[in-house]
Amino acid sequence: MELSWALTDDQGRYRMPVIPGRYHVELQPIRDSYQTQYVPGTLDETAATAFEVGAGQEVTADDRVLPTGHLAGRFTTATGQPAANVDVDVFTPRWGTGAWARTDAAGNFDVTLLVGSYKMNFSAGERLQYYRQKLTFEEADTVTVEAGRTTSINESWLPTGSVRVKAVDSGTGAAVANFCVSDTCSKGTGVATVTGLAQGRHEIYVYAPNGDYFSADQTVDVVGNQTVEVTVKLRPAARISTTVVDRATGRAVANVCVVPYRAGAPTYRADGYGDCTDAAGKVTIGLLEAGSYQLYADPRRESGYGLQWVGATGGTGDQRQAVTVTAGLRTLTAGPAIKLDKAGAITGRVTDAGTNAPLVGANVNLLTVHPGVGAGDGAETDSTGRYRFDGLGPYEWPLVFDAHGYPAMWSGGATNRYDATRVKVTAGGTASQDAALRVGTEVTGAVKDKSGTPFGSGYILAHNSVTGDIVGSCWMDDGHYSLRALAGQSVYLTYDVFDANDRQYSGQWPAAPSMRGGVASDPGATGAAGPRGAVSPAPARPGPRPAGGGVPNQPWQSPGSFPVPANGPLVIDITIQTN
Repeated sequence: MELSWALTDDQGRYRMPVIPGRYHVELQPIRDSYQTQYVPGTLDETAATAFEVGAGQEVTADDRVLPTGHLAGRFTTATGQPAANVDVDVFTPRWGTGAWARTDAAGNFDVTLLVGSYKMNFSAGERLQYYRQKLTFEEADTVTVEAGRTTSINESWLPTGSVRVKAVDSGTGAAVANFCVSDTCSKGTGVATVTGLAQGRHEIYVYAPNGDYFSADQTVDVVGNQTVEVTVKLRPAARISTTVVDRATGRAVANVCVVPYRAGAPTYRADGYGDCTDAAGKVTIGLLEAGSYQLYADPRRESGYGLQWVGATGGTGDQRQAVTVTAGLRTLTAGPAIKLDKAGAITGRVTDAGTNAPLVGANVNLLTVHPGVGAGDGAETDSTGRYRFDGLGPYEWPLVFDAHGYPAMWSGGATNRYDATRVKVTAGGTASQDAALRVGTEVTGAVKDKSGTPFGSGYILAHNSVTGDIVGSCWMDDGHYSLRALAGQSVYLTYDVFDANDRQYSGQWPAAPSMRGGVASDPGATGAAGPRGAVSPAPARPGPRPAGGGVPNQPWQSPGSFPVPANGPLVIDITIQTN
């Protein structure tokens, strides 16, 4: 909905120009107050009339201002003394605008409100509570304001208590000496005491500032005027350290972000690169789960240095040639030094394979991208279908292309990254690589639980069975999905879906034997009937091993996959175990 506004005249009339569209009309009838009333006579926007305004049309939206009343009261300390300068915020039960006041020296407040039901909170500094003596908006009591009357309430600060926190290693049970609970830290003592917490249930956030442990949230019930003791188990983490230098000069390079990818099938991460080099070119990467990683160095594009997978003696554009670093728990593992080279670029044109028409807004990347995180950090085609991908290290790179309505295709028309034509980039130079995208084969099916109840919505992804890369994706609605993938490959599916009760389930289909709860049931079956063109999973074909890392190229070890035919559709039904 677009936004427009007007003032009423002395007859209460108004007129405001709007562009054609659908509108709610709201009023602010109380002088010096932002409280909102919606047409017709409601405080709840969800109950407001939606007015359709067509081109050249004038729509009338009359309303009668709701009568007003007062909400007044007194706020005190836990011991009954007046609490001055406490902010009082009043809301409708759906977080709609109400009113604001501040208690005076005697702890009193008084606000004018439109008649209706309200919730309210009281705050001063970092203290916040809701009426009546609740800690969340959802738990707050409602109060009713009637026309021409004053609704009076009394409220006081909840008594406060303390929480004395100890942290232990979840694996060994050993005490963790250094940790923090929000802004309160143990400072090597193994104990952190948080004071001034209002009586009631709180969730405390515990973390280790030195990066040795993953953070944890713990629920604790605070008792007024008492100290509650709680022990929090922290999961140990792994970390990797390295240094980034200019390959030619050996000079340290700052502001280079180093991203750890699980060895095997990386997918572009859009969670922000938080681990970047300091002025001395040093960086510590983590928190990490224990396991094998390959490092991806991402200099700032304006730095003149190029992206690289980190190899034993320098950069590479082939992830299989990257060094594998095995990171252990409670350990700072030294990774290989990263030696940066100057950057080059790749340009080209992306078209439809059938019509040769340019594809506008097509994506060009080094890694496949989950649709929920955006377009990746590559390049995008312009109105002529052309792109320019800057900031690449001078190595041979596989490129992946995709566009709306087209599945992922690798450079040279390949269906997987390992078979892609590699594009040679030179420092300061510009290489060329065009792509003609094909619409591929429809992959479709139903997503249900064992009782046959369809799931509501969520992501369905198709992965190449050799590399694990995402080769097709869609958003599912009403338990049915449809995506596209190129023929000539085998795929398995992953899902991240919600049932009718908004419970989330994630997993792989066919299900990996090691997966538990909320994953696809019966790994060997599709649950589809023959007439629908259903297929049984074929044995997964193991990929070649990388030259140097010794890490299998198929990290998921799927027990089955589905060949994508040239003539579709390929029907794959998914049954998810929900208990």
